[in-house]
Amino acid sequence: MLDIDTVYRFLDKLNNKLKSKVEQIAFTHTKKILNDSISVVCHDLTTLYKELERILYKEKSTLSLKKAAEVTHNMYEISYSLPESKHTKTKFLKMDDEQAHLYQIIQKNY
Repeated sequence: MLDIDTVYRFLDKLNNKLKSKVEQIAFTHTKKILNDSISVVCHDLTTLYKELERILYKEKSTLSLKKAAEVTHNMYEISYSLPESKHTKTKFLKMDDEQAHLYQIIQKNY
């Protein structure tokens, strides 16, 4: 199994040498399977992942990066608007302690 640093180093090399080619292949393939109708483009979440790692360290969190990613798998948010209101409200459903801890860190840093 590859460690994460090896993957990141490969992504740097890929970005420097083959980025435009990979983008073109991905775009062409996506366009083909969506019948020439593209309205969403994929995003690279590497920066987001590294930023999460940075703030967990900064906040001296007991959550590992892997655990932080895991606890988000069952965090749910609902959006609703009341009939007499034109505003949409958003609320997270009940979170366990780890989820609440992660949520507080994100709120504090963003």
